[in-house]
Amino acid sequence: LYKYKNSILKYNPRSYLELEGQKVNSAIKETILNIETNEFALFNNGITMLSDETYINEKIGQKNKAQLNVKNPQIINGGQTTFTLSRIYEENINNDVGKIFQGKEVLLKVITFINTPDNMDVSKKLDLIDAISTATNQQTPVISADKYSNERIPILLQKILFDRYGILFERKRGEFGDGLNKKYIDKSQILERNLFFRIYCAANGDINKAVEKKIFINKANEKEILDNNEKLDNFYFSFRCFKLISNSSNPQKTKHKHIYGQLFAMTNLYKNNKIEEYDTVIRNNLSNFRKEWDKFVETKSTSKSNFVRTYIDKETKMP
Repeated sequence: LYKYKNSILKYNPRSYLELEGQKVNSAIKETILNIETNEFALFNNGITMLSDETYINEKIGQKNKAQLNVKNPQIINGGQTTFTLSRIYEENINNDVGKIFQGKEVLLKVITFINTPDNMDVSKKLDLIDAISTATNQQTPVISADKYSNERIPILLQKILFDRYGILFERKRGEFGDGLNKKYIDKSQILERNLFFRIYCAANGDINKAVEKKIFINKANEKEILDNNEKLDNFYFSFRCFKLISNSSNPQKTKHKHIYGQLFAMTNLYKNNKIEEYDTVIRNNLSNFRKEWDKFVETKSTSKSNFVRTYIDKETKMP
């Protein structure tokens, strides 16, 4: 993992989970660094790896040792364990790293696909991978949304959003963790998967859908998202608005209708056909829009007593 990074976690439903997996990662690190004996082998559930070919060579000139060669390895379970071990290795690579790992073991299960015509079927292979991932005992639960992250639509959407807008769409939790840690990228470049769908729905007029629970699961397989550039441009304009209107990128704190109502209104009022002008257009109109929005809310609140309670969040005022 130290060498190949996320490319070895292609079929893993999650990536590094540096933040959400801190408790597990810290426990792994603590056991390796502070316990000299091999309790790690007892405490850890091990790593499950796929390979296209596997060979064991016992003739390496060392007693009770052998060499294991795997082709196209992919870790589908134990990503956190592997990541934490690789981080310990990286942090101590210039020290006596061999001494740190001396006498420590981790169980490695290698599943090798035999290249027969039936087993070469990609869909069958992916189904088996999903079944193994689900059945294998997890240290951190794989939620349903994680499983959807490797579906065709999110994978293509990730590419489109980067190619068209330069956005890093986080379809798998934690997949950009290494880039953040090494400062290759900034957190502001990353768009959490649920937040994308919330803004996309709001930009295209579906405010109720924008605040639904489990929106990623419900929308992850809608092919129309990939084919309609106009709706994607609506999303991007709303996304640029969101950066100014909301002071939070946490999707759990952005489920308020008043935010998505504003995004829909601004997109319909001000969006033009030149993506490169979006930021200028938004900044030029934001002050006036805020005044008009406040008037709109006040008028509706006066005519309909339950308007604010039903459509606008009382506890959250316009920034």
